[in-house]
Amino acid sequence: SLSFIYLVPWYRMMLKSEDPTATNHSIADTGLDRERIVLDSSSTASFRPPPISPPATFLPCATSPKMCKPTTTSPREENRKRERPSPASSDSSAAASTLSPSPRPLAPLSAPDVAGMPPIRRREWTLETDPRTWPAFGRVSLQDGILTPDRLIARGRDRGGKFLRPPSEYLGKIPSPKYAAEAGRYHLFVSGICPWASSVATARHLLGLEDVISMDIADGQSGAGWNFLDGASVSPWKGREGPFWLHEAYQYDNAKVTTRITVPVLWDTKTNSIVSNDSWTIVKMMSTAFAGMGTPTPEAIKILAVDETTGHPTLTPRELDFSSEKTHSDIYNALLNGVYKAGLGLFINGGVDNDAVLAARAGVYDKLSELNLLLSKQRFLLGDKLTASDVRLAMTLFRWDASYRVAFVLMGGRGILLGDGYPNLKAYLRDLYVVMEPAIDFVAIRQYYRIHQSVNKAFIRSQGKKFEEEKEEDLPPIPDLREIIASAKQPAGSRP
Repeated sequence: SLSFIYLVPWYRMMLKSEDPTATNHSIADTGLDRERIVLDSSSTASFRPPPISPPATFLPCATSPKMCKPTTTSPREENRKRERPSPASSDSSAAASTLSPSPRPLAPLSAPDVAGMPPIRRREWTLETDPRTWPAFGRVSLQDGILTPDRLIARGRDRGGKFLRPPSEYLGKIPSPKYAAEAGRYHLFVSGICPWASSVATARHLLGLEDVISMDIADGQSGAGWNFLDGASVSPWKGREGPFWLHEAYQYDNAKVTTRITVPVLWDTKTNSIVSNDSWTIVKMMSTAFAGMGTPTPEAIKILAVDETTGHPTLTPRELDFSSEKTHSDIYNALLNGVYKAGLGLFINGGVDNDAVLAARAGVYDKLSELNLLLSKQRFLLGDKLTASDVRLAMTLFRWDASYRVAFVLMGGRGILLGDGYPNLKAYLRDLYVVMEPAIDFVAIRQYYRIHQSVNKAFIRSQGKKFEEEKEEDLPPIPDLREIIASAKQPAGSRP
């Protein structure tokens, strides 16, 4: 029967591979493995096939004709197609009605089947929580809608240990024919670990959009990607028992998608589709498309710019558009992404410094010194008002003492909140912590210490060797979060 035919590859997909690195057929345009696995080969959990949905679920051609043939366009190209208005009408509801319905994803995984799961939920974390003691996870991506080992680290080794971040793939816009700016329609999937996702959550808080755009925060990464141990609070997964994995949103949007599984994700509950996974774009959309819908706190209103046209508080004042983009590009290349080029570049090169790592480190240190000087003369990056560029910079600086400096081996740089290495950056962060504190999760930030384990695991397995978890007693000390938070809460003192 049809249901049996479809069941066979699904069951095979779920089986453990004896050695997922033994076969590596690289795909030129994506760099992903064709070998389709879900479970980590180092997991000790016993295999249990997930619950199988009713046969009606396995009728892709009946629900979406595009499922009957391989997808040949990228998510970015798909988004461009979706943004074209319907010939019959340009309003969002008419445009949405012309779209093919998304097929329901295949049955969800169950937690015991996935290696590297966070052992405790966010609400159970304390300032003593040490994610280094958690099981290591293997990074994954989606290839033709199926979880596969991620090749980002391996490609870095092929480039001689140079880390290159791929661009975001979903670039939908609000407002547009498909996506209207409506309160209660959109949902964010974010993580307190990731600075890009945290910049979105922070912008949402500053603009007072908590009642306009709902949000779920991940508990961490796993062998099946970002996971939310208590499930998702938004349709079509709301009310389902067990964890939610972010890859389910990507699969629901396009069941044959080939993509990385990244946060943030801006989800449209009306069309059940991903609007964007580009953090800079989402931050700007919240300031423009949703202008006037939020209720910023009095403290935020004091430092936010006001849009000259609408009169609403904003992080992206139009008169500073060019300066904002130029400033963001500058700090992104040297510092925000520079810490990754230095840290991940070192890890994927087997812990050995090379020219790319040394250059990235020097760029990070130089930019910190340059910003320390700039902020001795003005309160924020573009003057006396807080902008989106400040939000982005702050997310990196708040992570410096708690994770980047130690986890990414950037000890050549001085402390910011710890010590007096950059006094003006310290005052800048203390100034911002007053309005950003609810969106900063220092315990989550500590999960950067899991990245080294993840990269090391991929490196060792690629050599056909068995990965051994680090022993808790062998772990070196890490910065004290109490000391960092106490410093952040101190008065900023005299600022320009």
